[in-house]
Amino acid sequence: MKTYLCTCGVSVLVKRRMDFDRLRHVPLSERAKFETEINALKDRALDALELLRLPGDLNETSAEIKSLVRMNVSRDDKVELIATDTLDGRLCAEIVRDFLVERNICPAESVRIENIVGLQATDGLKFRKEGLKNLFDYLLRFEHEDALFNPTGGFKSVVPYVTLAGMLFNKPVCYIHEDSDDLITLAGLPVVLDDDIIFQVEGKLRFIERESSIPVADWKQGIAFYDRRFDILVEESDDQVTLSGLGFLFWEKFKADYPEDLLRTDMPPKGKKINLGAIGHHGQSRLKNIADKLVLSPFVAEVLNSCDFQPKSRKWVKSLSRVECRGHIQTERVDVCMVTDVNSDKGYSLLVATTARNEEENNRIAEILAGKFFGANI
Repeated sequence: MKTYLCTCGVSVLVKRRMDFDRLRHVPLSERAKFETEINALKDRALDALELLRLPGDLNETSAEIKSLVRMNVSRDDKVELIATDTLDGRLCAEIVRDFLVERNICPAESVRIENIVGLQATDGLKFRKEGLKNLFDYLLRFEHEDALFNPTGGFKSVVPYVTLAGMLFNKPVCYIHEDSDDLITLAGLPVVLDDDIIFQVEGKLRFIERESSIPVADWKQGIAFYDRRFDILVEESDDQVTLSGLGFLFWEKFKADYPEDLLRTDMPPKGKKINLGAIGHHGQSRLKNIADKLVLSPFVAEVLNSCDFQPKSRKWVKSLSRVECRGHIQTERVDVCMVTDVNSDKGYSLLVATTARNEEENNRIAEILAGKFFGANI
């Protein structure tokens, strides 16, 4: 089952040559005042769409419908229609959803609409500070799913951010032009986030998040004049530094991977103990490679040892309860995770000590490690 993340615009009304000016850019919070008009427009649009015959009239539907059909969406897939925080955006998403369901392209339970608060085209500051943040927080939910990003619809300023998010998550990004039948797919072009760069300016980025900007002099303090690695994160205006669009995406991804409330170890990766011992089986090299990755995380204190094979496990990382922990290392702890090579038939496994102070934190760290290093949900 694939999840299609599809931005929604207003082409479904534009193609019907329908007058919806009274709804344009009106905040979604004012829907009650326009309910009668909204329902009338929806009925008229769906009546017009009902006259179309697919696939011959596919170009006459809408950018969203055309792209989903051309991408071969099936009834086993999920469709997420991403709408703006406006009446016209929500209305068009509802029309697209109803068409997909009525034509048996998708079952009703597989199509959902997500209105992104702050996502609109009239207030640039609100778009950047609120809309983009909420959009990226939403997209982050699908980082480890079999997802496809489809920014065909929607207003054009959203397209680059959805595209960059897809590349940041290493997901395919598909687009089809309104006047063409050619599907353009960007795949295998991951944008790699260098965590070390973010770590070096984390305090400054958190200041920007709280205060919206930071003085240029404060931003440049401690950064070598010739070091241009940080330029992509920010932009300057009136002696102030704010996050750039790309910097915003990187920062939100970094915060998800490194929550501020979780303890981090100051021990550098090379100083962390890796206690695999004389394992005595050909899985040792596999476990060593996994251990070398895990110690890169500031939430991993050390690799305790290898442990009993877990051939039936389908989880890369499992947080151990106190009782489970005692069964492996003869003591009760709340900071131990089991990591299993689920790609091996034997299920080679090892134990790591984390920085968790309780079982709830250990569960969160297990989830972070699974996503960060193995691209998996636990």
